[in-house]
Amino acid sequence: MNVQKNEIKSAPAAVQDGKPLAPGKDLDVTMVRTIKRIVSRILSLSVELVVVVLASIVYPFAAVNFNPKLLPPTCKKVTILVHGFLHNRTAWVYLKQRFEKHPELGPIFTINLGHPFQSIEDYTEKLKEQIESIRRMSPDQELEFNLVGHSMGGLVCANFVACQPQDDPVHVANVVTISSPLKGTTVAKAGAFCPCAEEMEYSSPFVKNLQEKIALVTRTNFFYIGLDEDVIVPKSRAFFGIHNHKEFKFLGHVTALLSPKVANYIIKCLRSKTVTHESVNRK
Repeated sequence: MNVQKNEIKSAPAAVQDGKPLAPGKDLDVTMVRTIKRIVSRILSLSVELVVVVLASIVYPFAAVNFNPKLLPPTCKKVTILVHGFLHNRTAWVYLKQRFEKHPELGPIFTINLGHPFQSIEDYTEKLKEQIESIRRMSPDQELEFNLVGHSMGGLVCANFVACQPQDDPVHVANVVTISSPLKGTTVAKAGAFCPCAEEMEYSSPFVKNLQEKIALVTRTNFFYIGLDEDVIVPKSRAFFGIHNHKEFKFLGHVTALLSPKVANYIIKCLRSKTVTHESVNRK
């Protein structure tokens, strides 16, 4: 049977940068991309391990409290940094000194949440106690608070704001979460013996309830940071809603705390004055 030439159709050619690739080249391009991805993941994990070792070295210094003892007479804003699971205030060694160079962020405070055998509600209460302690330093001033939380600390910050009554005199202007499991994380199952870890499991009742409560907040900005190389909290689970997301590449769960780019972005967020959270679709 004769087949006309115009009846023969060739398979569509692969395209790179708008130009068709020669036969077989599409496989080479895919392979190169895969190799680059693997190399990037290996390098990121290697750096992450080094940072974890460094973090363990400074961990014992958590007992050293460098929080301000007094507030400046003209103080209007205070920023509190909240660490994550199995960590302490030493997590903020780098970012704290970066933030302190920007007086518009106000005095910078850190907190030790304590042992892991507690619930996120327990930690939220500790954050509330610190906020009240700071307010007592200057009872005649109306203070505005910024909250920055890493990993579980972001859930603590979000939970504090989400549980505030409408008439609460404490005004939290901005909340920044750094790789926080806002949708939960499967890795939390490894620490299920701790109440807070159980609450951080993927789609846990706590996480679902927190999402519903955050959706009702109207006077606080929320900013979410996700990390491309995070194996603890995948970036898709560190975001909530459709706005105010920021993804950083080549950073792991802990290395983000030593990143100048992350520091600059957070500083920009904490300068925000206009509430954008209330228009965000949370579903």
